[in-house]
Amino acid sequence: MSAKLPVKNYAEASAPGRLDVMGGIADYSGSLVLQMPIAQKTVVSLYLREDFQCIFRSTLSDRETLLALVDYREYLNHGQVDYKVVHEKLKNDPITSWIGYVLGGALVLQKEKALIFGALLLK
Repeated sequence: MSAKLPVKNYAEASAPGRLDVMGGIADYSGSLVLQMPIAQKTVVSLYLREDFQCIFRSTLSDRETLLALVDYREYLNHGQVDYKVVHEKLKNDPITSWIGYVLGGALVLQKEKALIFGALLLK
């Protein structure tokens, strides 16, 4: 995994892809697995914004690009994370349902670890 912080309010990190030949996610519990690195990788770029807009972009192996622009607050229920609300919103919008894996991580951190996104900007 690599990370860089080239400018203020920006962060980027990447991790190589891997093929789980045997064992899958069992390595998280200490089991032995057989994996092979692949050419694909995941890159995440984060920009600190004041308007709660989230832009998701994914480039597929055939170079097709998926793009979604969402307001983070639309996934909250009166400012609070409600997993049922999030699930229904993602399930009912097939055009942006692919962002659930990434957006879900942020929502879980907010609910379970009390990490409030935008808190530093709302002084």
